[in-house]
Amino acid sequence: MEYDELKRFLVTVARFRDERYAAPVSILTSLQGVLAAAEGRGSRVPVGALRQAAHDQVSWFRSMPRESIREADAYLRDRGAITITVMMAEVGRMVLKVLKRGRIRDDEEFYVLTELLNDVSSGLVGRDRERAGKLVSDYESRSGPKTPARRLTTG
Repeated sequence: MEYDELKRFLVTVARFRDERYAAPVSILTSLQGVLAAAEGRGSRVPVGALRQAAHDQVSWFRSMPRESIREADAYLRDRGAITITVMMAEVGRMVLKVLKRGRIRDDEEFYVLTELLNDVSSGLVGRDRERAGKLVSDYESRSGPKTPARRLTTG
């Protein structure tokens, strides 16, 4: 997925969440601050960080009722952004590739699998869950423990 597509998805999801769900801090304002700070330095937020932020949004929506996801999908589609449902399918495809490959390649794959393992309602069950747990453990052994502080989050 390209930078502009991820950025549009994140900004649109942040706007949707700010409009629909009251929070003490605006997700959109926080996200725009991160993006502006990077662009102000003449650079961009790394694509991997945007992907992780997108995964965080998918994770948040995973616990929402189906109707809320349909509402978000319509909102995103009307504004030319990828839908939550499409992003959920992307995550699912990525997980299947990792499980088939039998090895986690990078921190992005590590964080997604870890998040799914931590969410018992994620749909990752049985042998796939056991295998994912082993892959996460193997990755940590190879690359050292990971901390959430290394991630870009938007809510």
